[in-house]
Amino acid sequence: MAKLSNKKILDMLGEIRWDAEAFDPAQGNFDNVFYEDRGHFLYALLVNGNVLQYGSEEFKSDRELVKIACGHSTDAFQYASAEIKSDLSFVKELIWAAPELITIVDENLL
Repeated sequence: MAKLSNKKILDMLGEIRWDAEAFDPAQGNFDNVFYEDRGHFLYALLVNGNVLQYGSEEFKSDRELVKIACGHSTDAFQYASAEIKSDLSFVKELIWAAPELITIVDENLL
């Protein structure tokens, strides 16, 4: 499985819609490497944080990726792993970076 060059990724991103559905693997807009390679997936999160919903469980548990996703779209928090959602210290860190997350986080956690 070959990695795509950064230029190729940017070219592909420039050719598609900017909504999260454009990144749905079922749409076939990208090779599977896009969803399997952390670096490639990161590009998608920078475009639309809600792309986290199409990530692997590994990506949904990756604190850096979740933080980037939530920084671009607070709605992305709903796609984070249960482990992430229940980590009080990390959730507080997310809220510090994006205060509007307070409306999404489970009130029992806080």
